Amino acid sequence: AAIAAGAPICRLDPDAREAVLAEAQALVRTREIEFDAAKTLVEKGHRSTNQLAAAQASLDAARAQVTQARNDLAKIVLRAPFAGVFNERIAHAGDFLALGEACGAVVDLDPIVIIVPAPERSLAVLKIGEPARIALATGEELIGEVRYISRMANAATRTFDVKIEAPNPGNRIPAGLSAQMWIAGGEAPAHFVPRDALTLNTDGAIGLRLVTAEDVVQFAAVSVLEETADGVWVTGLPDRADIITTGQDFVSDGMRVRVERQIAAIPTAQP
Repeated sequence: AAIAAGAPICRLDPDAREAVLAEAQALVRTREIEFDAAKTLVEKGHRSTNQLAAAQASLDAARAQVTQARNDLAKIVLRAPFAGVFNERIAHAGDFLALGEACGAVVDLDPIVIIVPAPERSLAVLKIGEPARIALATGEELIGEVRYISRMANAATRTFDVKIEAPNPGNRIPAGLSAQMWIAGGEAPAHFVPRDALTLNTDGAIGLRLVTAEDVVQFAAVSVLEETADGVWVTGLPDRADIITTGQDFVSDGMRVRVERQIAAIPTAQP
């Protein structure tokens, strides 16, 4: 449910806090009487100014205790730190909460932040402030803006986290959905190839095995621009290339092969 900033979330048992406040207020009244008496005696010359200063200090200390007691009592009501959605009630009546333990979870999803792992090859075209198109697993699309690009790669995947901020009025889109990102990086010649045609060379580079005009096998490293259900768009190949799509893992660079060439249909590129 939606919740406003400052709205109460949980209320703790006041325990002895109310009694401590009442005691501090009673002490202030006592110190005020003592201060007034000391002031009268000083004016009549029966007390020194040092005694009046001591009475004033005692009164100030008592007032500080009242302020502290009021602050402690106010803390029994835990309030939403910002407007958002009350997502989860963690504690219930009768539960014991340790110091610093949460009683509920409030989330603010407007704007929503999408975190996408970007491959190394994308860093050259990624810039803070660039517009980005986001496709959610639900089929919905958003237009956001790049707000953060990590300067440290994930050690396991060698990707860089990119944070994109997009408007989400009414917190309509929930957190945790899978998403894909597209960022315009200029135009580049690309080829659409079957996903199964991709292979690795001995150095672990991803690419395709080509056949030269002399029917000799040659490995060509490529960069994947986009993956679809039917295949992948790659860049890094010459304008015209004969790509081995079957048996590419059973040949190596320099081998002479006998091939059967076919002209592939060219699908329409996605924006």
